[in-house]
Amino acid sequence: MEQWEYLTKFCEASARSKEKRQFLKQTLNVRRPPAYTPESMIPELNALGRDGWELIHMEPVQRVNSKGKILFSPGWRWSNVYFCVFKRRRSVPQVMPVTAHGQPAFNGSGAASAPVTPQSAPIPAETRPVAAVDPGPQFPPNRGVISPED
Repeated sequence: MEQWEYLTKFCEASARSKEKRQFLKQTLNVRRPPAYTPESMIPELNALGRDGWELIHMEPVQRVNSKGKILFSPGWRWSNVYFCVFKRRRSVPQVMPVTAHGQPAFNGSGAASAPVTPQSAPIPAETRPVAAVDPGPQFPPNRGVISPED
């Protein structure tokens, strides 16, 4: 059975950095790319894709406060912040059957080398699943952030 892990993140569409402006000039073939074009998120999305994350949902959000609350208000009309959901296959280590003495239950040919006992072998530390890498800050710095009282 396939297993998945998920990542949620707020992505900001902003062409303020020199690298993003250069990328957009080449990609969109324009002299002055729009400051908040969604295409400015492509380098970040591609980096996540290289790490195995697949974008499965993207939705613009009006505002996000410092506690992660999303503001839904009819007064806001523009936003450059997007709520994104990613998924990737979770690697599940294979457990090799072992004998009562902790030896592999099969020899190199695939045949049983000794009687197999119904015990579960401990998974060596180097094959244990690890937690997902911390994606860093989840909120855009100084953009779209509000601080209403709870």
